[in-house]
Amino acid sequence: QQTGLMMLPGAFCGGALIGMSGKMLSKGVSPKLLLTLGFIASFTFCYLVSQSNLETNYNHFHIILLIRGMGIGLMFIPIVTMALSGLEPKDVPQAAGLTNMMRQLGGTIGIALMTVFITNRSAEHRTDLVSHITMYDDATKERVAAISNGLLAQGKNPNDVTAMAYGSLNGTVIKQTTMLSYMEGFFVMGLFFLAGIGIVFFVKSSKGAKVDASAAH
Repeated sequence: QQTGLMMLPGAFCGGALIGMSGKMLSKGVSPKLLLTLGFIASFTFCYLVSQSNLETNYNHFHIILLIRGMGIGLMFIPIVTMALSGLEPKDVPQAAGLTNMMRQLGGTIGIALMTVFITNRSAEHRTDLVSHITMYDDATKERVAAISNGLLAQGKNPNDVTAMAYGSLNGTVIKQTTMLSYMEGFFVMGLFFLAGIGIVFFVKSSKGAKVDASAAH
């Protein structure tokens, strides 16, 4: 419920901007301009997420997801318009189907590549963090002692508290490695959005019949 409520304003924002972008395109606004603004908003979303940490609160993500909704709303219709512009009406349905297929395929490939990236970075971060956790490290010994004393105060078995303390440290390492890996993943995605801005201006504007973006559905 909390997740849904947090994402709801961004979804409404994206839906509203999809409608607004369609009206702006019908009034002659360049799809390249709207797409560029969408890429900038999406990069901003990825960058802000990449600066998060384990203490980031609800309100922080609430604003970030609004920016994400803006990016999606500004990108969707211009992409469809640029993909289908210049085509004969009889060719639009097939082109719309091909566009949807490529979008789904691209998303699937992107998710797979990002999963590989996050998995590899998690392993690297874990290796770096674990190298500082040894029985000879003063900070580690102090942390283990503090956790062990807290567990003893809770009535835990004295024979188990040391293992439980190291288990708690392991949980902390997992949280940190996951956070660092995902933050780097979002930053890399942001770089792709920046690269997309440059690609947009190399797309040739086709002259032809105006395309109803609803055909892409």
